Amino acid sequence: MQPIISHHSNWVFLKLFVRGWVVPIKLKVARTAEELDDVFKLRYDVYVSERDKFSEKRAAGDGRITDHFDTLPDVANVVVYDGDTAVASFRVNKDSTSGLAPEKYFDFTQVRTLIAHANDEEDSAPCIVSGSMLAIRKQWRHKRNVIFALFKKTTAVMRGWGATHVFGAASAETFSLYGRLGFNSIAKEEWVESVGDRLVPMVAPFDKVSTWAFGQNPSVNKQLWLESSHAEFETLLLSPGEMLFHEGDVAEYAYFIEKGSVSISGKGPDLKEIVIVQLGKGASFGGLEVLDDECRKATATATKNTQIIAIKRKQMLKIIPQDNDKMEPLWGFAKTQEEHPAKRTFKISAERIAKRAQVRESEIRRAGGGLDNGGDMLPFFRALASDDLVSVSGAQ
Repeated sequence: MQPIISHHSNWVFLKLFVRGWVVPIKLKVARTAEELDDVFKLRYDVYVSERDKFSEKRAAGDGRITDHFDTLPDVANVVVYDGDTAVASFRVNKDSTSGLAPEKYFDFTQVRTLIAHANDEEDSAPCIVSGSMLAIRKQWRHKRNVIFALFKKTTAVMRGWGATHVFGAASAETFSLYGRLGFNSIAKEEWVESVGDRLVPMVAPFDKVSTWAFGQNPSVNKQLWLESSHAEFETLLLSPGEMLFHEGDVAEYAYFIEKGSVSISGKGPDLKEIVIVQLGKGASFGGLEVLDDECRKATATATKNTQIIAIKRKQMLKIIPQDNDKMEPLWGFAKTQEEHPAKRTFKISAERIAKRAQVRESEIRRAGGGLDNGGDMLPFFRALASDDLVSVSGAQ
């Protein structure tokens, strides 16, 4: 029997196509049972079905890979979605009485002793974390922007925990790639039967990993006002021409451009679409409509490969009262509209926003101004052979 598709369904699809609505690639920390199950299934698909590793998991036949490190209190799985399909994930663990995932295969005792001694001299306590269970579907290993964003989001989780050192175990085939992130091997490679691969134990000071992910300009991190919260927000990846939102849409998120550019357009006096402003790296937009509970007054479209942080309304209302200075990037875009002919479209009621956000009207009125965009992020693995990125191998 042929599926029945109504004229209405066809019309909706046509509107979506014409408007350029493509669901962006989304990165987030898995929190729901469904998202975690997506991660466990993804691991199985990559390690067992694609790479023929973890042979005992194939024998179990449940289609998932998990271990006790997934049940510890301080664990986070960053997952990448293309639509509803999980295409990549990476697990982060904070040190515990059970140790860390790479220590299931290798002895890090000497490294721990050296770290403890160094921190005794500095009168500070170390915070050791590990990255493991990196899984990327084969067809996605060519997409460097996705891999870079995954590593950056994972690094943000580590930064939020106050990491000082990172432990890992990489496939011997790709270990050299991790040297670019600041990792050094602590022993020779070994064959690990349960994984079905030759692994190299490695360690890196977190500051080197953080510099790789976020760059060397400390002001960039400050501008994001996300120092410990970056990992809590979703990250969106858009290709040129992909639409983030359309005029008239319900405003659910504020946005911050980490990389790339976005064109903001709206209807002019003759109802023709006109570009109001081009926003680049470091720009925030969309926050005023979210706080004022209004629909979008314009359309936002990526003009190049773009990476964006998406901040939900409830997250904004939680953060803003804690520090009024954090509002400034959110109001900056609205201030640029004051001299534009379409400025009435962007008029905001400061009194209503102040009431909703529980901040002083004077703070809203004084906020605004530009951002120091800082330097570009360090490039991702320049010499990366797309099919060779395997994993910082996970303990099972």
